[in-house]
Amino acid sequence: MLDVKSCSTLRFILIICPLCRDDLKKENKLLKEVKNQHVAVIDALENANAIQKQEIDRLKERLTESNVELMNLEKELQSIFTKGQILKLKKGFKRRVWTEEDIAESIPLYSASPKLYKLLYRKKFPLPSVRTLQRWANKIDCSRGILKPVFKILAASAELNELDKLCVLFFDEMKVRKTYCYDKSSDTTLPPVSYVQVAMLRGD
Repeated sequence: MLDVKSCSTLRFILIICPLCRDDLKKENKLLKEVKNQHVAVIDALENANAIQKQEIDRLKERLTESNVELMNLEKELQSIFTKGQILKLKKGFKRRVWTEEDIAESIPLYSASPKLYKLLYRKKFPLPSVRTLQRWANKIDCSRGILKPVFKILAASAELNELDKLCVLFFDEMKVRKTYCYDKSSDTTLPPVSYVQVAMLRGD
């Protein structure tokens, strides 16, 4: 038999338990809602991740295509410009120190038509300035012997067609006043001579 104390405890549990069950049901329902919200967020993130992955794959494919196009473009430019001129195109308005090869390639164009050269320079073609060409020409050592810079200029014209390669070579001996002459560019004094050999190569 249950004593009075046990009966009181049982009645208390019977009264409290229904209240506990209601609270647990509410809490369980709330947890399910939170779970559903988390599941929805996870699904949204997975969808966003899939979209981003597709976009990354598309960008990689586009990057590969752009690299191929850039390589083809640079290959075509190499038949027109020097490496220095191509770098000038890539760097834009950044100042560039032109190499002897760049200048030697530009001199035949300037010699053919100074007006056209200046026009192309104003149009932002990758060309050294006229002043740069003049400074380089002034530094050429014209002392007796082989003028190596001239061969570089001639090499720049090697791709001309046969008709454009036709030229006339003039040479003659001139009598000059026999006296000492000071060469400012080399800071030397040239011995006196009576005659000099003059040669001129002229094309169309």
